[in-house]
Amino acid sequence: MDIMDGGGTVELYITNSKDKHESCLNLKKLKLNNTIGELKQKLELLTGQMSSNMTISLYNRNHDLVSHLSDNSMLLGQYPVENEMTLFVEGNYLTDGLESSETKYVLPEEKYKEHKENLKNFMMKQKEERLRREALLKENNEEKDKCLEENILKDIEVGKRCKINDSDVRFGTVMFVGETKFSSGVWVGVKLDEPFGKNNGTVKDVKYFECEENYGMFVKPGRLTIGDFPVLDPFDELDEI
Repeated sequence: MDIMDGGGTVELYITNSKDKHESCLNLKKLKLNNTIGELKQKLELLTGQMSSNMTISLYNRNHDLVSHLSDNSMLLGQYPVENEMTLFVEGNYLTDGLESSETKYVLPEEKYKEHKENLKNFMMKQKEERLRREALLKENNEEKDKCLEENILKDIEVGKRCKINDSDVRFGTVMFVGETKFSSGVWVGVKLDEPFGKNNGTVKDVKYFECEENYGMFVKPGRLTIGDFPVLDPFDELDEI
């Protein structure tokens, strides 16, 4: 093959498998005017094998050895290469010996225990700090809620009309304001205009106010709006007979 006219290429299979012709085959287009030394540099990137001690053997399509490409100064085209021949690459891998050459540091047992104890103490302090912050945040939120509730309670008095701000708006009359035995904090007992409540003013055998069954409801102050709301008449929406 004439390469003196400025170059040319050849397509060769590249393998570094011990089974030269069955696996790990890569068909690559190579320049004929590359030296064997330059070819080894490229094959190092492809196979991961060191170019410094790499050996390359050329096999024909019948898997017969044609030549060893041993002269780094010779051009690839100076060897009897033809398309679809195989280059078999041998040599040490770049990663060979790295693991064995590493110097591993083993922490002495006493130092390990000391380190472990320090880490344990650090984690405990981190946890304590996190719990302290959470408690402080909870306390601040409770204080804000308390102040907000106190401001709302200024307008809530027994006998006033109210609106319960829920998914379904309900209207009623305030019947009770204060603390209860069924839950902590201040609650407002409301007698609803319609039977959409949960009790008759009595919860767990404790009477807070009186109303008909299912007309009573207890809500937190923040859910109420006090206003001059008219009493709903369930018959207002019925057509005249």
